[in-house]
Amino acid sequence: MENASKALLMIAGVLLGVLILTIMVYVFNHFGNYNQEVMEEMREKDIQAFNNNFYKFESTTGDIIKVTMHDIVGLVKFAKEYNTKNGVSYGDAIYISVCINGTRIEEETEEQLMNRLSDIEMVSRTDANGDLIVVEKYYYICQEIRTNKNTRRVNYINFRRYEN
Repeated sequence: MENASKALLMIAGVLLGVLILTIMVYVFNHFGNYNQEVMEEMREKDIQAFNNNFYKFESTTGDIIKVTMHDIVGLVKFAKEYNTKNGVSYGDAIYISVCINGTRIEEETEEQLMNRLSDIEMVSRTDANGDLIVVEKYYYICQEIRTNKNTRRVNYINFRRYEN
């Protein structure tokens, strides 16, 4: 009888150990899945924030969003920084191209970009007093945005001059 009670105590100890291990495995898997979901949600928010740098120029309501050359130069600087930081070159899947009428401008030098600001953005003339007057300011509109299918990040944006 004494052996039977010891055997029952041993079986109860083993069952209790198995129960504790089962609970630990469940908790570990549960928190592992939670962590994975949180990481995926963070990646999705990162992609959204990245893409918003480009989609803010796209009209989704039919309204025209006028973009200045300053906006485009800012986007070019963002693309240059991103491309350099990631060590990518034209043709790579995550390389960002910024174009005007299909012509890539993301690899232009700082001087070339500043020339675009002064030459393209405004037409100026002087008045009778010799003061500089801005006669017309050119705007651009986003013509196309492309997203890489694998990364889901924008990798191409094209602008064209807005014609009133």
